[in-house]
Amino acid sequence: MVELRPVVTEDLDAFYAQMSDPVSNELAAVPSRDRNSFDAHWAQIMVNPDTTLATIVASGKVAGHLVCFGKPGPRDVGYWIDRAYWGRGYASEALRLFLEQLPDRPLKATVAAHNPASMRVLEKNGFTVVGEPVVEDDGVTVVRFELAA
Repeated sequence: MVELRPVVTEDLDAFYAQMSDPVSNELAAVPSRDRNSFDAHWAQIMVNPDTTLATIVASGKVAGHLVCFGKPGPRDVGYWIDRAYWGRGYASEALRLFLEQLPDRPLKATVAAHNPASMRVLEKNGFTVVGEPVVEDDGVTVVRFELAA
């Protein structure tokens, strides 16, 4: 169904297009970046030794990416799926494969409260809700998840 591989510079054009989609940005509650800011951000991510990255490939095409970041301790997991691949189980399968590569536990994830599909992806992979929804400084209500040991 999907496979994971290391992120390469050539993936960034697809990631930029995916992360510039206004529908995806609204659902994820993540503002888009201009290309220069995007490239600078990814240049830092790709060389950070505390970050684990993977490209999601479906039918031979870049369908999204996964990231695990933070210092040892509860690290954060995130993912982005091209809208063309929504609703097919790609995110759930990709996250399952990614978690197999991550020995760290616990892991954390944060999802916009208006994104039930992303919450379901986490729940399918063993994450559970921690606490009550929280309104962040930017006004977005988020739900926090954890994957215990």
